[in-house]
Amino acid sequence: PECSKALAACKALGAVLVVAKLDRLSRTVSHISRLMETTVFKVATMPEADSFQLHIYAALAEQERKFISQRTREGLQALKARAAQGDVESVAKLNKQVEARRKTALQNTIAVATQAVVDKADKVSQSYADAIKSAMFDGVPTLSALAERFNTLKLPSSRGVVGNWQAVQVDRLCKRLGIAFP
Repeated sequence: PECSKALAACKALGAVLVVAKLDRLSRTVSHISRLMETTVFKVATMPEADSFQLHIYAALAEQERKFISQRTREGLQALKARAAQGDVESVAKLNKQVEARRKTALQNTIAVATQAVVDKADKVSQSYADAIKSAMFDGVPTLSALAERFNTLKLPSSRGVVGNWQAVQVDRLCKRLGIAFP
């Protein structure tokens, strides 16, 4: 996503995109070739390279990526074979890998759930913005008075409880909305 933003900015400004290394821009010759047709870019590690040289370096980078992928697959297969034969160290490495994947998946799940809670809280907070602004217009002087007004209007709190507003809750709500209440 950030690369797309940078490419769009370069096109809009007529600027040259500078990348640290060619393989940070793309790892396939076809993608590099398409980019060369639409975008002017320079590679910091080879600033004088022309399009022919960039194609060659892109081809080498693509091939190296394939070699790395193949070596990784072969190494994992060998590790699994040693583990199947009862090698304790190999079993431990595989278990560590499984645990790392599980932990990453759990962290991603927690991040998504946390963002959902924040989004819901933001949405609920927005529903109170008009009531706060109306109270300010009407001259409600304090957070306690605003809490009492919410209780009188029978506005449910973020947890759905009616008549339970307190000044501290109203203060947090105003801060979340970026409203400076008197």
